This record gives sequence, structure tokens and C-alpha cells, in this order.
Amino acid sequence: MLYVYTFFDKSHDGRPLLTCVHDEDSSLTKFYTLYIHKSGKSIYDIEKSQESVKKIIGASKKVVLNDYKQHIIGFSIDQYNNKVYDLPLPKMTADSVKGAKKKAVKIIAAMKKTKPQIWHNVRANAAVAYADLQQRGIVIGYRDIKYPQWDIDTYSGRSRASKVSVQGMTDHDIYNVRGGEIYLHFDWVSADIRMVSILSRDERLNKAFKDSDPYTYMTEQLHRHVDRDEAKRSLLASIYKMDYNSIAMDFYSGLKEWVMESSDSLTRTGHVQSVLGRKFKLEGDRNRRSVFNATIQGSVAHAMQLCIRRVWDLFPSNLLIENHDSLVLTCHNEEEIVPIVNGVCGVMVQPFKSIIPKGMMFPTVVSIGKQYRNWQKFKRFNSIEELDEWKKKTQARAKKKKVREFKKRRTLKKKILEKQEQRKPEEPVNKVPVVARPARPISGNKSSESFDLSSFSQSKASPKTAPKPEQGFNRSVWGLDGQEA
Repeated sequence: MLYVYTFFDKSHDGRPLLTCVHDEDSSLTKFYTLYIHKSGKSIYDIEKSQESVKKIIGASKKVVLNDYKQHIIGFSIDQYNNKVYDLPLPKMTADSVKGAKKKAVKIIAAMKKTKPQIWHNVRANAAVAYADLQQRGIVIGYRDIKYPQWDIDTYSGRSRASKVSVQGMTDHDIYNVRGGEIYLHFDWVSADIRMVSILSRDERLNKAFKDSDPYTYMTEQLHRHVDRDEAKRSLLASIYKMDYNSIAMDFYSGLKEWVMESSDSLTRTGHVQSVLGRKFKLEGDRNRRSVFNATIQGSVAHAMQLCIRRVWDLFPSNLLIENHDSLVLTCHNEEEIVPIVNGVCGVMVQPFKSIIPKGMMFPTVVSIGKQYRNWQKFKRFNSIEELDEWKKKTQARAKKKKVREFKKRRTLKKKILEKQEQRKPEEPVNKVPVVARPARPISGNKSSESFDLSSFSQSKASPKTAPKPEQGFNRSVWGLDGQEA
């Protein structure tokens, strides 16, 4: 296993300052001095070291490192290794080569104590998509290209865009650098509560997402004794405040038991785990509620990180932005809408496919519009079965449309041919008979129309030869009449 730690500066793209590479199998540690202050290295040597680190990361069978997104940008990595594990480590500064090397050795030793888990690999794979979004930028206001700095090193793992806060923008003048006039918005239905239903395994809460949402379902089951807004406030407050005594907790009894178990776990072990096993510890200034909430937020972050990489693999040029629980893509024409909806919903409806057993469906709402955040609801998919059924219907409609267009073209062609056959040529008026001209004889007697080339050449004077007087000097010919010689 290979361990890599790199110090980056605080610039937008984060230039690499110094990299430490440790091979666990051979117990060898090597340092690559890059753009750190007073390194004494030439640009040629730095670029050569960058290329070496790039090859090491790409060729290794298993790599554990810090901030894979910054490694992709800083080392221009274009061949992505799927066996990379991204550890969420604090960002360290490096002022000198000697000091950086000492820090790197200690950090590598701490990294070796951490067992790589699946959620580390999920982070690394998502970093590929975030690196592309960061380098590509977005167009704001028709002309200006802005470059948000994407960060997933938050406490819960949820993404955050700094420098340019595109996630909170409501401006309609946001465009894809790679074009696209149609916006497609893919949004999970109550993503946090959906994750709570999966973690708690509450039967009622899971059932609520099949055709509705937990707030509407609760209102209907209680026969309108509480309205939807009251049900929503009660459920959210009960979860995030870890309050067991509420209408929502009494209604969703399985949820109540899970919250109580999580509270006991914090008391006994000092931590709780996300859906993929990430531990959130009760340490520092973190209180019980913030750690418990991070379990929910972190689990949703896992789902989005899985989705954004898979969607990026399918539609890299169409992906515009990730907005916590939703993705926004663009396309150029209506013919692209159905393939994008099929592909993206196939990912977002089942984000944990091949990782967690079946039953982890996330209802997804698709909205379409001609401006950013100015879209209308198009379709909701509650399960992969609904999506498959819709695919069949759209394929059948597309086939019928092609048949109709073919028949229409064939009918039009037939009508044109019939009109051409019915049209008769007009009779010519005062038609003059054309008499064939006799051919010129090649041999024998000359016809009256033939030319005597010999007589023609004799009768015509050469244009370059002046006329000659027949007898002596004829004065009248040269216009000298009446003049003395």
C-alpha cells in the first residue's frame, strides 16, 4: 500500500509545495520538493518531480492520500485510479523544506493507523467530478466565467462551494461553459428524512416515500388532526433535537427507537456511524446533537458523492452544478432530455447500488426549464421499477413517432410522383420544322459552301506587310497629290 501526503498553498487551485511518498511494502519514504519557498529547485526540476508523483499515484494498486481533488489539479492527473482512498485530514501549512519533511513523516505515521474504508474510496471517486467542475467554472451574467472552489472536507462531508457561492445563488443568469439552453434539475424528495428512514428502518417512514412524503403521509394517517406544516415541524425538530416526546416520534415508533439507540451509543462509545461506517466522534466542541446530525448529513453526503461521479461518467459536459441534495444538468435540444433523464434518474433513484442491498430507493423529482432555478416539475420516480416502466413507454412512443414520420414521408413522396405523372407536356405553338444541314463532303467535288484556302490566302494581304505600288511610286496612294517630289 502507498501513502501520499502533499502540502498545498492557499491559492485557488492549490499549488503543491512538497510531497511525501511512503511505500508500506518496502518501508521506503521519498520526498519530492516542489513549489515550497526557498527550495532552490528550478522549474524544470519541479515539473519533473510533479510528473514522477503523477505516475506513482496512477500506477499504484492502492493509494491512501489527502485531498485527491487537489492532487488531480496540482499534478494534472488525467488517468484516474479507482483504488484511491481520500482521508479527510486537516490542511497543514509548510514554510520550509526541513519543517515540511518533519511534519510529513508524522502525518504519514498517523495515516497508517487509519484503516481505509469504502467511504474513503467514495470520496476519492467524487473528487474527480468536483475537480472538473472547479477547473471548468460556470458562466454568470452571459460573459463572466467564475471558478468556485469545491470542498468536501467539511465535518459531515457535505460539499461546500467557496470563492463563488454557486449553491446559494438564485440568479437566473447562470450558464454552462460547454453550452446548453435547457436546464434539468434532479432533486431528492426530503433527502435527510429519507436517509433517516433507512438508518432507523422504520416501516411507516419507509412506506411514506413510496407515493408521498413523510409529512403528508403522517397528516393523512392522523385523519387531518395535524396539518402538513405542523407535521413537518414536529418531525424535523424531534430528529435534530433528539426529542423523544412528540407527536412525530409517537407516530414513527421505529424512528423513536433508533434515536434512543443512537443516544445510548454516544454515551457508551462516544461516537455514532453513518450508513457507510464513517464514525462521528463526540470530541472537542462537538455536542451530542451536532454529532448525531452529522450522522444523517454524512450519510446523505455519501449518496451524493456516489451519484455525482456516476453522473459525471455518463454526462461530463452536461453537468453544471451540485447543490447538496440535487444535481443540475444542461442540454442543447429536446432530443437529449429523455436519455439524460433515464441516465441520471437511474443513478439517483438507487445511489447505493452494488454497495448496500436492495431497498435503498430515493424518490427523485425531475424539473425542466429554460432558466436556472426557473423550472417546472416534469416527473417523479419513486423506484427503479417506475423508471423502467417509463423507459418502456418513452421507447414505444419514440418508435411510434418514427413510424409516423416514415409514413408521412412515404405519403408525401407518393403524392409528388402522382402529380408528376398527371402533368402532360404542353403542345408547342407554331412549331417550325427543323431541316438537317447536309454534311460537308470530305472528298470529291467541292460544294458551293466550301472554302478555297489557296485563293483566300492569295487575296488577303498579310497585316504585317505594307501595300506595294503596282507601277513605280503612286503618289495618290500615299496622299501626296499636288506636292512636289
